[in-house]
Amino acid sequence: MYIRDISQITEAQAIYHIDIGTLTVFDTYIVAEFNEGLAIGFDNGREMLGIIYDHFSDSGNFGFICNRVHAFSMIPTDLYQLDELFTNSPKIAIINYSTLGRLIAEYERSYWPFPIALFNDLSAGIIWVDEALEKVS
Repeated sequence: MYIRDISQITEAQAIYHIDIGTLTVFDTYIVAEFNEGLAIGFDNGREMLGIIYDHFSDSGNFGFICNRVHAFSMIPTDLYQLDELFTNSPKIAIINYSTLGRLIAEYERSYWPFPIALFNDLSAGIIWVDEALEKVS
């Protein structure tokens, strides 16, 4: 399910179509839907990181939801660099729609500098991020 297919899309603050995919920004979280076949890393993710920083640097706490509607990979060794950019441990949910996607996300989990939660439903991921952010505010 794409983010555009759920009712919360009307609450979106901004939608960005960038080289690596689509970013939909809400008050307290961002949903990323990356393009098929990419290897997402620090270099090609700079524009995305800038958008996240622009929207959430003042608030400190935010959620990041990776909605894996397409097959792509993360460059795991680049994930450690995020710890220097986001010191407040963002709430991260990864949504997978296949068994293979979940296995890949479980592997990538060991490289994330922050705890992540895995889901197979976008709405469940959004609810989890909202609840996790309420606990820290």
